[in-house]
Amino acid sequence: MVVETADAFYPLFDVIVLKKGEELKMEIRETGTRFICNSDRSQCARTPSQ
Repeated sequence: MVVETADAFYPLFDVIVLKKGEELKMEIRETGTRFICNSDRSQCARTPSQ
């Protein structure tokens, strides 16, 4: 699965359901693992570290 934002395309390791136009947040956890999350952080999917 790939998500397109205004800045970039992000490949996701997990499948999540997002609403079209929904605000997304990048979250970097203590381990350095990056996640793309919906606005209320109820759904997150891992994305590769650069």
